[in-house]
Amino acid sequence: MTALAPGVVPAGLVLPDYGGRCLDQVLPAALGALGVTTPDGVADAAAAQGRLGVPAAERVVVVLVDGLGHRMLAERAGHAPFLRRLLPDARLLTCGFPSTTATSMGLLGTGRGAGRTGLAGYTVRNPADGGLANLVSWTGVDEPRRWQREPSLLGHAAEHGLTVHSVGPAAFAGSGLTDAALSGSTYVAAEALEARVDATLRALRSGPGLVYLYWGHVDKVGHQHGWRSPEWGDALAEADAELGRLARSVPRGTVVVLTA
Repeated sequence: MTALAPGVVPAGLVLPDYGGRCLDQVLPAALGALGVTTPDGVADAAAAQGRLGVPAAERVVVVLVDGLGHRMLAERAGHAPFLRRLLPDARLLTCGFPSTTATSMGLLGTGRGAGRTGLAGYTVRNPADGGLANLVSWTGVDEPRRWQREPSLLGHAAEHGLTVHSVGPAAFAGSGLTDAALSGSTYVAAEALEARVDATLRALRSGPGLVYLYWGHVDKVGHQHGWRSPEWGDALAEADAELGRLARSVPRGTVVVLTA
């Protein structure tokens, strides 16, 4: 084992900027834009809103494109004319540690890191029985709310009077990770990205509130073919076209926040 002196980071690695320009600020900023405060122990909503430059709005849609990092988008931007136009003004955020799906979903959904949520990796050792638990498929693990006890920011928003929807695949409705990180919203199942954008627009047109939209196909193709592959470029182009349609079609008074 190699010990690092405080403040020393190996070349090429980036420390999470918890409480700064980090994934933990995204939902607090959205709540701030909608005039809702955050619970104790989470980034102040107004401060996060200012830090990320999210204006006040009647409606906010937060889009998470899984597996789409800033460097990847910049290098493959020829496949994404809509997103390419946004890059010069984009806020570069860090994710948490470790940089894996379950940990990042917990950080986004609760505003708290893995040490608080227990969502500490793709697989972890379950202290209850010593077995290996998978926190994405939610196998070998306790009930979601027993394992992860920090409040969901979507649920907090709903408790404070906002209409909150989550749009994603049917398989994620009521799944362990969804319940652990993103509970408290009305879940709308849709499969193709076009259908998810349509569902998001319907939710936004129904009245003021917050919509969370998840798209994971870019990540899936990246794992199967690599992010420099033609297949990944096609997946990025598909996402770019639909995100552009979303941005053009939202009701007046809507802010779209895109993260990855």
